[in-house]
Amino acid sequence: MIRNNYLDFESNLTKEEKSEASSDLFVLKPIPLNILQNEILAIGVSQQFLILSNKKNEVFRWVFTEGDSLNQAYNIPMQEKEKGVFTKFFCEPRGNHTIFRHNKNIYYFNIKSNKIKELFKLREITVESIGWDERNTSESTTNQILIGSDNGNIYSYQIDYDIKQDTVKEKLTHLIQLKPGTIYGIGFETCNLKNTEVMRYVIAVTDYHFYQFLGPTDFNLLFSKYKETKTMESACKTFPQDGNLLRSQLQFIYKGGVLNSFGWMTMAGFCYGQFGREAFEILIRNFIIVPYAKIKRDGSIDTEDSPIAIAHSEFHIFLLFGDCISIISKITSNIVHTEYLNDNIINMHYDRFTESIWLYSSKNLYKYVIENEDRDVWKAHLEKEDFQLALNHCKNKNLPYAKKVAKLYGNYLFEKGDYLNAAVIYGESEEKFEEVALKFLVYNKYDALKIYLQCVDQTRIKETDHTQKSLISTWLVEIYLNELNNTNDTNSIIQIKNCLSELMKEKKDYLDTSTIYQLLQHYGRINEFLEFAELKRDYETVILHYINEKEIKKGLMKLAEFANSVNSDKSNELYNIFTRYSHIFMKYEPELTIDLLIKNFRNSIDPNKIISAIMNTESQKREKVVGYLSILINESKVKDKNIHNLYIFFLSQIGSKDSLKQLLYYLQKYIENTGYNKEIHFELDYALKVFSQFKIFAAQAWALAIMGKYDDAIKVALDNENVIIAKKIAKSVEDAKLKKHLWLEIFISEIKKKSDNFNLALETMKESEVLKIEDVLPHIMDNIKIEVFKTEITQCINIYENNIQELKKDISNYNRTAENIKSDIYQVKKKHLEVRYKQCICEICNISIKDDNIFFFPCGHIFDANCIISMLQKYEHFVISLQPKINKIVSIRADIEILEKRREASKINIDSDKNQGDKGNFFSNFNFAFNFGAGNERDRTGKRDNYAISHDELNKLTELKVII
Repeated sequence: MIRNNYLDFESNLTKEEKSEASSDLFVLKPIPLNILQNEILAIGVSQQFLILSNKKNEVFRWVFTEGDSLNQAYNIPMQEKEKGVFTKFFCEPRGNHTIFRHNKNIYYFNIKSNKIKELFKLREITVESIGWDERNTSESTTNQILIGSDNGNIYSYQIDYDIKQDTVKEKLTHLIQLKPGTIYGIGFETCNLKNTEVMRYVIAVTDYHFYQFLGPTDFNLLFSKYKETKTMESACKTFPQDGNLLRSQLQFIYKGGVLNSFGWMTMAGFCYGQFGREAFEILIRNFIIVPYAKIKRDGSIDTEDSPIAIAHSEFHIFLLFGDCISIISKITSNIVHTEYLNDNIINMHYDRFTESIWLYSSKNLYKYVIENEDRDVWKAHLEKEDFQLALNHCKNKNLPYAKKVAKLYGNYLFEKGDYLNAAVIYGESEEKFEEVALKFLVYNKYDALKIYLQCVDQTRIKETDHTQKSLISTWLVEIYLNELNNTNDTNSIIQIKNCLSELMKEKKDYLDTSTIYQLLQHYGRINEFLEFAELKRDYETVILHYINEKEIKKGLMKLAEFANSVNSDKSNELYNIFTRYSHIFMKYEPELTIDLLIKNFRNSIDPNKIISAIMNTESQKREKVVGYLSILINESKVKDKNIHNLYIFFLSQIGSKDSLKQLLYYLQKYIENTGYNKEIHFELDYALKVFSQFKIFAAQAWALAIMGKYDDAIKVALDNENVIIAKKIAKSVEDAKLKKHLWLEIFISEIKKKSDNFNLALETMKESEVLKIEDVLPHIMDNIKIEVFKTEITQCINIYENNIQELKKDISNYNRTAENIKSDIYQVKKKHLEVRYKQCICEICNISIKDDNIFFFPCGHIFDANCIISMLQKYEHFVISLQPKINKIVSIRADIEILEKRREASKINIDSDKNQGDKGNFFSNFNFAFNFGAGNERDRTGKRDNYAISHDELNKLTELKVII
């Protein structure tokens, strides 16, 4: 079934995906050898260069950063120029050092040198393998490295190279001898234990023995404990010896600079294993052996043919045979590619830095490039039905097949009955939503359906797809509700409730309010209903629920909770809710309601809207309401008469000592120390009726005083023996006559009740500050002699005498002030200014003014009347307020001009009848300077009217000139 799905999967790939899947992963590229003129013996590869030797005893080094091919040849310093027959290179992976065997001798080549040095300390040792210390090498030293020989001996060796002197120093130490046999591969790694202890791990292989050593970083100490036979045997694992193997090889794979795995060519097959991630797991315990196989041209498999060389990468094994390279997947152990060669390949080397393989024959050099090696890894995992690994690989590499692989994986899990995990994987797949949901519904797997819906919501639906989000979220809510109603386990119920609560919080913006309300009510989940209403900020629904359940206190507490937590945009809604149901709150929980009102809604709710609710409060619980009304009146300064009337009514109705005291204090504020013009915020007629109904005469007296009915107020107070209030009312009056009258009424009322007229009179006079001895004497009893008031009468006479003296001083001061004013008026009348006509040049037209038609200002500026009036007429529209004055002046000047003509015609000399001192009067002209206006131009024609001017008209002319 899964295999069929896999085939369907490949058939559904897009053209782009198929094209990418069919591209070559392995490409063989020939390398031109233009310099080389002899047969190749061997090559070596490192991060920096490729090195090659030939039978002519030459070494070619291709430094990758210096060109695209081999550089010049370097001669090997041999004593006898014999023909080269054998070379084996040991290149330090970073490329700083190269040790190689050529024929029987050992040589050294440094990356900074152009000369090859012979190594004498290794002359007696047949070096077969070298383990490099990759982390600690440099251009000048190899540090300690391990050497494996052909007779099973392991040595510690170090080369120190002097770059300036071009000299080499060697240090060789024998460490241990393994079982007889050639050590074909050796390597080591430094690791850190959990307790920060640093240790070394060494691996060595012969033809069929595999050794692992673990110990201190000092090689002598590390190998010393393995010199015993039993310990040595525990470190060795023996593999089958069947087969015909020309050579054995050991290769390490590093990942992130850390030793990750190894590959070993044995007689039984290619063996590889993974190193543990932790130091105590560093020893390899699980080995995988892949038998050698070769696909012939005709498609048959020859298992007896052994490979010449091996190499392996992270995902593949490369087996070199005589005429081809077979590439085997490490995952499936199947051959994934075979490259047939038209050359006699001698050997190959894997370069882990460029992820490529170098091959060579006696004449040619090839580079086998591995491009995008992990492209088909997911396919290999699918073939083995390792769906999780296939899916993880697609995700890590961001491959477009991830959803298709997830679909296969989901189907696989569903067929196995692992519905929960299948739901998770389906959520990542491209499988149609309806088909997956239907699968779970058919099998009644609601748990799996729930998980699938959650996964789809998180991975496949965008936040902007509101409709789909709403559908998924609503479905999840219903599934949780169904689980709640079908579960009896307490722990499960708590867990489901928590999940449902989290879901509603997270998806509240996508859940339709009315739909969820119906679901919750259908399943009878009242608590969840209220929780969701709060999430949707449907506060009225929550409060109404508590009201319907007659849990008024809970409703008020919840309303207070809302008021303390909501934003300002929802405040109005809470105010409306409180106002709408305030009559219920006040009836059942007045104290709690008032507390909420004062704390949260005092400054926002219109008190008039809750008057009916306040009136609905039971009479025995109104003291709390009075406190709220007092805050409105005294702190919030509410002036609404309804509130004040209600305040007065409640205080009067309660009738306690404190309430009456509060009432009287409220009333007397309106007249004490404020005068009579203070605004009244309650209805006086209503207040008088309330006070009369509850027989609160003191308050009635204050109310009458506020109305200005002081006589009635004093009478009510005195009739009810409230003398103190009567006196307070009398003191508050500002009119002295009325005040004296009221105090006299109080005195008369009190004197009838007391026999000590003398002391009462004195006290009343002193307290009133307006009554005198002459006011109270007529009302004192006849049997009291006048002598007893001698002192008071004397004081009164002295006061009058002092007042008379003060009045005399004031009169004397007024007389002196009048004389000064008369003197000032006389001086002003005499004040004048002489003006010569030669100096009278108009400031506007610069022409001398020949007649008395002149305007002279105190500042010294002189204007011809016609000029200044014309100028004013020109700009009169800028100052609208001058227009009436200017029009008036023009009219007067026209009248003067007519009368002047008639006077001249009558030969009447107006100047003879007038005081010459008035001509050019300074102040008259000065006054005009603030009331001037435009007029008609002067009549300079010289024509005279033929009719005479009357005496009345002459007086009128004089008056008009004075006005001007």
